[in-house]
Amino acid sequence: MKKITLLTVFLMVASFLIGQNALTIGQMTKPIEIKDVLRGQEVQATLNLFGEEDKETAYDLSAGGDIASWATFYAIDNLQNPITQIKIPAQGKVDAIVKFKVPEDTPNGLYVGQVILMTAIENESNKEGISASVGMSVGREVSIIVTDKEIVNFETSIIPLTYGVKRGEPLQIKVIYENRGNVTVKPDLQLKILKDNKVIFNAIFPYPENFEPLKPQERKELPNLIEWQTKDQENDDYRAELTILLKGEVIKNDFFRFTISDRGFVLGIKSMNLRVIWPIIAVVVGIGLILGIVLKIRKIVKNRKSQTDSTQM
Repeated sequence: MKKITLLTVFLMVASFLIGQNALTIGQMTKPIEIKDVLRGQEVQATLNLFGEEDKETAYDLSAGGDIASWATFYAIDNLQNPITQIKIPAQGKVDAIVKFKVPEDTPNGLYVGQVILMTAIENESNKEGISASVGMSVGREVSIIVTDKEIVNFETSIIPLTYGVKRGEPLQIKVIYENRGNVTVKPDLQLKILKDNKVIFNAIFPYPENFEPLKPQERKELPNLIEWQTKDQENDDYRAELTILLKGEVIKNDFFRFTISDRGFVLGIKSMNLRVIWPIIAVVVGIGLILGIVLKIRKIVKNRKSQTDSTQM
């Protein structure tokens, strides 16, 4: 009985120590799922790594499974020079990039594996001084589907810096692309400005020649804002229509309203879309009606209670 008790205590302590050590490293464990990758193509993902050591510690980066030879790791700010080890600050976290290069002769299908963050601890194991590495690791599952079908699929975010432009200053638009397909794309953007339903400006802004094309699974903001000069334009309401083009084909249409004035403003009722205003008004009115009904019911209940108390007296 005593041996069993000692064994139980030993296992509890060992489990506690192992658990404490396991907490010294970690990474986001949500699986990396990449679909419809072409042969010979390179895709990338971001790794969120963290450690709980009380000092800066170096960790090894590796990959296993079907994709072991496809993976190459990089520091977040240097995508030119591969790394196999990364330092994480004390009680801190750091991001890294993993790129997967699919070999040209890879058959269509699903390929799975892991990207692994590992710390190695040297431990002398025998009298001859030979040491063995005992490392703790945290893996993140990876699945990649390889196909031979080209898929064009990307999203565009159109973000005007303001909906109220001061006359004489430019209308400025931020454009962000996110490639969800499996081919590299270079979208163009067409901008039309309308006043009283008449087109007063129409131009195509080509994808910048000196800007890297948008690779699969990549998100990029155009290096320069799309601009339209408001000089000599009247103070009034305007409509901006934007069309995303790929090799001349329309991919997406979008629009927003804005106002030119002598003062300019960030956002006003004039520049807000009615589809946004009416739901807000409906919600406010609905809340008002509910509050009114509740107050009316409380008043009725209170009056009935008062009448009952008077009758009993």
